[in-house]
Amino acid sequence: MATTKRNLWPESVKIDTLTPVVILRGQASELERLTKGVLRGEVTSQATGDGFLIHQLDVIAPAVGFYRHRIVEVKHPDAFVYPAQIIAPGILLGLTFGHGEAESQEALEKFIGIVFTSKQTISVIQSLIARSNELTFAPPPPPEPLESAK
Repeated sequence: MATTKRNLWPESVKIDTLTPVVILRGQASELERLTKGVLRGEVTSQATGDGFLIHQLDVIAPAVGFYRHRIVEVKHPDAFVYPAQIIAPGILLGLTFGHGEAESQEALEKFIGIVFTSKQTISVIQSLIARSNELTFAPPPPPEPLESAK
């Protein structure tokens, strides 16, 4: 009797799958590259104490006193990174505002893309770039007029 080995695993099982924190760090670097350093992205992580990790992606505007704005948070269990919860207040993620759940890297990247292309995020990014440019490239004030000789 001949036996045949068949692969019953789905094609979604990939050896190059990344964790949420690696994806967020990559996007932080891309923001700095895209804005030529005018804005920086920073990812911080913390344990919640109840078996979860939270990773936050903040945009920082060094020229505006290092102003910081939180763009997105990703929360997942300590042991397993998927499913991951995406938290982005005020942004429609699927059928709910501010919250989504990604069962895979592809789903997480889709949610993060929605956050990045939202009107709210674009407004924040454009505003921080404009404020940075204003403070960095503003022309000096005109010189004081000389007092006329008496």
